[in-house]
Amino acid sequence: MRPSLFAQMLRIRISVFAILTAWTASAVADDLATRIDAWLQPYVEIDHLSGCVLVARGEDVVYDRCFGLANRELGVRNTPETRFAVASVTKPLQLVLLARLVEEGALALTDSLTRWLPDFPRAHEITVLNLANHTAAVPHRVTEDHEESVMRSAADMVELVKAKGLLGEPGGERVYSSAGFSVLARVLELAGGDTWSALMQRYVFEPAGMVHTVHPEDRNLIPRRASSYSWSPRGLRNAAPKDLSFLVGAGSLYSTPRDLWRAVRATVNGGYGSNAQAYVVRQRESFGWNGVTNGYRTFVNHDSTTDVTVVVCANVVTGALDRIRDALPKLAAGEDPGPADVPDYDPVTVTPAALAAYEGRYQLRPGSILNVRARDSALYANEWLLLPLGDDRFFSVQDYGALRF
Repeated sequence: MRPSLFAQMLRIRISVFAILTAWTASAVADDLATRIDAWLQPYVEIDHLSGCVLVARGEDVVYDRCFGLANRELGVRNTPETRFAVASVTKPLQLVLLARLVEEGALALTDSLTRWLPDFPRAHEITVLNLANHTAAVPHRVTEDHEESVMRSAADMVELVKAKGLLGEPGGERVYSSAGFSVLARVLELAGGDTWSALMQRYVFEPAGMVHTVHPEDRNLIPRRASSYSWSPRGLRNAAPKDLSFLVGAGSLYSTPRDLWRAVRATVNGGYGSNAQAYVVRQRESFGWNGVTNGYRTFVNHDSTTDVTVVVCANVVTGALDRIRDALPKLAAGEDPGPADVPDYDPVTVTPAALAAYEGRYQLRPGSILNVRARDSALYANEWLLLPLGDDRFFSVQDYGALRF
């Protein structure tokens, strides 16, 4: 039987409505992309944005573009498939693994380390929860710079922590600790009965569809991995060689913006389970993940009220990235974030003696040390360049910060 004229007209109206809706959504996305491109352009022009930028509304990616070079010596451009070291963004992803193993009954947050690492210092006083919330008194770093090019496993890191010792009383003051998350990685290996990489693959990457996220295990080749760069007074140079496996569980993963967005969706939608949702989201209106290491910078921001997610992965660290993190949610909401804040600084030459006066080891917080050295007519705080603006004033390209000793 042929459909009635009314039914045919209804189908036509529905089809036209669907086409108009799709066209409107596309036009809105194009307008947003144009506004984001225009806002980012001043940083692109001065080469202060090298990486990939993603903006999503709910399940829809509305902006996904890359800038700069993944490898400057070979002239290879960054693409959406380029993998970047995501540094401490590894930590919330490890919390997802912890939540899922707790849900399976493999371990409990109240377990003391006597169950998993009985010879660990004061093991009976430290719980799994202490490791997860940075109250285990484990130092932030237990390696020197020259030790961070050596391949490490989670078990290796436990031994280094044991040799270094604790900073104080377990269960007391919160002391941010990457090494503590490496100890947690070893606990999860013992509880889950597999390597940290395999557990992350099974419980975190695969359920979310994260097909480009890897841990640098056994120095395997990582296709499309971005090289990282640091600043010198003459411009960019190769970052110091590091084997990021020493940050296992804390800062070792390589990923892409789309994979990290997929992890956010699995977290907020309950795809990882209610435990993971509770551990990571914690009923907050918004949450952010942030990581920086050895020339890489990544941040992930999610606003639960607007369901907007912003992800940026970069292989050059500049102050532009924090400005971008603040501006993108406003642009996505149709607001005016104001013009891009391009820095205006004029380095000067100071005497070697004036620079040498600031050399030394500076403690930022317990377990976190900056080694300040004079080199190349400037100061370096670890690998962080400080350009002199006067005898006691300096400018950091990495965060657009001016400081005075």
